[in-house]
Amino acid sequence: MAYQIHPVDWESAFFGFPIGSLDIPEDFSQTELLETLQQGRQRYRLIYIFRQGFGPETLESLEAPCVRCDQRIGFKKAVSEAVPPVDEHIKAYTSTICSFIRFA
Repeated sequence: MAYQIHPVDWESAFFGFPIGSLDIPEDFSQTELLETLQQGRQRYRLIYIFRQGFGPETLESLEAPCVRCDQRIGFKKAVSEAVPPVDEHIKAYTSTICSFIRFA
């Protein structure tokens, strides 16, 4: 087996079945990938496939037991240095006593 599937422990415990993760190179071998996935099916119910720099649409021609179920999108926003003014109705709480009023 040319590629290594790594267990994803937290998600496996959360979902209650074995999950693996597979990173494949840009110039992956389809034959080696199919062999890896066939062997991985014996151990894992779900295998995440990651391919650096490429989206899942680049695996559409792959004849493998794969289903495209997720497409990761990254968002970013520039943060300005200017701090907006604080509403005059908001005051700092400086007391050392915690007061809690409960309305039923």
